[in-house]
Amino acid sequence: DEVAMGIFEAVYRQVLGPNWHYRTCSHGPQMDLFLWALLMKRQPLAKLMWARLESPIRTALTAASFYRSWAMYADVKPNDQVLLLKFADEFEQMATGLCVQAMALNDEQ
Repeated sequence: DEVAMGIFEAVYRQVLGPNWHYRTCSHGPQMDLFLWALLMKRQPLAKLMWARLESPIRTALTAASFYRSWAMYADVKPNDQVLLLKFADEFEQMATGLCVQAMALNDEQ
């Protein structure tokens, strides 16, 4: 549904800023489901979809940025803010872990 897609794109752009350029369906259904899971605060599903994406470091950092930006909105309840920041930390740790693994593999070669 084009209306729903436009709403999701507008929400992502509002939270991540004017430089966020993503068109629904442009990176495949896994990316769309990943972003939807972030928006719905479905962390287990977001992690599952993240593991299937082509650019795991980039998408983990996108998720962390999305959650941190969202947590700073004035109308976010304190409990939700804590949860969003926890989710952001988890995705940052996932990205960092991948970088550490890549450096270790590079050092071995």
